[in-house]
Amino acid sequence: MDLDRLREFTVLAERGSLHDAALALGISPATLSARLHAFEDSLNAHLVSVQGKSLRLTKEGQSLLVHARDILRAYQSLTEAVAVASRHTYHRLRIALPESSLPLFLGPFLDRINRSWPSVRIELVDGSRLPLAQSLLSGGVDLIFALRMDSGAPEGLVRHDIAQPFHHVLLPRNHRLSQRSSLTLSDLSDECFILSPDVGEADMRSFQLANLAASGIRFKTYDSGTDAAFTKLLVPIGKGILLLACPVPDLPPNTVSISVLDLPRPATPCVFACRQSGNPDVSEFLTDYMAFCRGSLRASAGQGGTTA
Repeated sequence: MDLDRLREFTVLAERGSLHDAALALGISPATLSARLHAFEDSLNAHLVSVQGKSLRLTKEGQSLLVHARDILRAYQSLTEAVAVASRHTYHRLRIALPESSLPLFLGPFLDRINRSWPSVRIELVDGSRLPLAQSLLSGGVDLIFALRMDSGAPEGLVRHDIAQPFHHVLLPRNHRLSQRSSLTLSDLSDECFILSPDVGEADMRSFQLANLAASGIRFKTYDSGTDAAFTKLLVPIGKGILLLACPVPDLPPNTVSISVLDLPRPATPCVFACRQSGNPDVSEFLTDYMAFCRGSLRASAGQGGTTA
C-alpha cells in the first residue's frame, strides 16, 4: 500500500472537500483527484462518492479510515525508532521523578528506548527531595523532571518545558461536581483541599498553597503528613479534594480527575539536565524525548483527546 496516498486519503476524509484537502496538502485538486482514483484502482475499491461540492466516504472508505490512522501512526513510530537507532545507542540513564507521578509520555518513551536497546540501564529515583542544581551538577542524577511556576533554570542547567500547564482536581466519584468536564476555582469554594507533603524545592505543595492563597475563595486544608505516593488515596476515603498540576495517570478507585481552567499560579511540567553532562545519553535523550512528546501531542489533538 502506498502510504503517501493513504495519508492523502485521510486528509480528504477529514476535510470533506477535494478543494480543501488539496489546499491542505499543497497540491492541485486535479492532482489529488487523479491520485485518489489511482489509489482506488490499486485497492480495487471505491472509497469516496461525490455529492455536490462535498465528498462522502463509501462503506469501503469508512472501513479503510478506521485503520488508516493506526497504520500511519505505526509507520511514524517505526521511522522515528529507526532514526533514533541510527543516531545513538543508549547505555545508562538515571532519572529523578517528581513525587509519585509519571511525567507526560515518559513511560511510552522509555519503553521505546528499552525495546531498541534492551541492555540500557534505566534507574528511576525519587526526585521530590533532591536539590535540583546540586544533584545534576554533581552527576548524582542525569535528568530531573519537575514542575515549575517560574520560567528560568539555575546556572549550568538546561531546561525543556514538556507541555503547557494542564491542571486538574481529583474528586470523589460521588462529589457534587464529578460530572463536570471542567471547573473554575469559584466552583471549588468552601471545599477542603488535601495538601501534599512538604518536600522542599518548588514541590506540589508549594503549587497548591500558592494557588489557594491567590484564589480569593473560602477553603479549608487537610494536612496529615501522608507520603507523596499515598496522598491521592485520601480522596476516595473522604478527606477532601486534591489540586494537582497535571492529570493523574492512575486514578484511585471511585475518583475522577477534572481540569481546572483558571489557576492564578500555573505550573509547567519540565525536565532539567546539566548543560555539560558527562553522560552522552543525556543530550540524545532530551532531543529524542521532546520530539516524541511533540508527535504524541499532535496525535492526541488529532484524535480529539487531551494531553493527560
